[in-house]
Amino acid sequence: MIAKYPNVVFEGCSSGGMRMDYKTLSAYSLVSTSDQTDYMLYPYIAGNILAAVLPEQAAVWSYPVATDCKSGEDVSDDRIVINMINSFLGRMHLASHLDYLNEHQMDLIREGVTYYNTLSEMKKTAVPYFPIGFTNFGDDIVCAGLKDDNKIYLAVWNLTGKKELFVPITEAIIDAKIAYPTQTSVQLDFCRDSIQLTCPENPCAVFVEIII
Repeated sequence: MIAKYPNVVFEGCSSGGMRMDYKTLSAYSLVSTSDQTDYMLYPYIAGNILAAVLPEQAAVWSYPVATDCKSGEDVSDDRIVINMINSFLGRMHLASHLDYLNEHQMDLIREGVTYYNTLSEMKKTAVPYFPIGFTNFGDDIVCAGLKDDNKIYLAVWNLTGKKELFVPITEAIIDAKIAYPTQTSVQLDFCRDSIQLTCPENPCAVFVEIII
């Protein structure tokens, strides 16, 4: 099918029978990792998905605007950021009524899309990275990323509003920074074998670049 229609992107759906094996994926360009629209639940999926599928095939839905939102006043910055980071490790499917958002909120979307695009080349050679292991539904913290040469790209979700987060890193850290969002109230510190995040007491997420 792909050979016959090389310009068509064919998508499978894991929710349609939960087929995500590579016999099935050999027939599709990508697979929708879930039809989950709750941005606070998707991190539990996004945090494990690299164990099952290549990032360039792992379609992740980003819904910054909920179906019951009537304007940007109903959308927090944290909601936008969490939605964007949900899709960074896979293949972004940006959806919902973005036209409801104000200019500041759209800037968060634009920044997220621009940064996401810079990750494309890295994903071709990087390997999955799970510094705190696989994720279970209900965990306070979800942490997953990609490791490529001397750099780790790490998504960290703080889903219950913990004040202090500690993420062990087995490699020796040379430097670390929050890559997205560039304007955030989350503070990052690091030492040789860990990163520490000081967060506001509400659910949030950051995407961190670590040089090793």
